[in-house]
Amino acid sequence: MSGSEVSANVKLVGRYAERIEAEAQERGVSRPALIADYAMRGMDAAQSMEDVEARAMERRLSATLLAMRGEVERLQESVDHLVAHFGLEASEDGFHV
Repeated sequence: MSGSEVSANVKLVGRYAERIEAEAQERGVSRPALIADYAMRGMDAAQSMEDVEARAMERRLSATLLAMRGEVERLQESVDHLVAHFGLEASEDGFHV
């Protein structure tokens, strides 16, 4: 959306106002320009956090699936052991002696 523009009035007080005042003077930029810079960086950071959260969720899901796979493999080993111990034969409709 080239050419889009958004305007906003922002009132900062206390330590935030002091920080903007000092940093604007130090950097030689206007307060509105500095506030706009912070707003854009904040938007970028918020987008990055969404990406980070999605990757973290993916890792948690992968870890859970891998843990479940290990449990299923251990259960299969137990079933195989019981089948061998009792001389059972597996078929589509269950186990038979």
